[in-house]
Amino acid sequence: MIKTDITTFSSINIAHAVFGFRQMGAEIVEYENLDQIYDQVTKDDLVLEPYLERKIWKDTINRISADRSTWGHFVKPKRNH
Repeated sequence: MIKTDITTFSSINIAHAVFGFRQMGAEIVEYENLDQIYDQVTKDDLVLEPYLERKIWKDTINRISADRSTWGHFVKPKRNH
């Protein structure tokens, strides 16, 4: 854990990213659970697949952690409806 005078981050990469975005004047909304901000997200906050230059698929965290070929991939939670 990285502790600053403002908050605690789970990695140095996140701490650096937040610091850099704050210096550029970006609004940073901190949350611990996607449900805390889900209703605040707008279309302008989303990055569409063609701009990501990466493959996107649905999977489970158990399957990803069991398959060494997927280790190191960015994993994002999907909200269940």
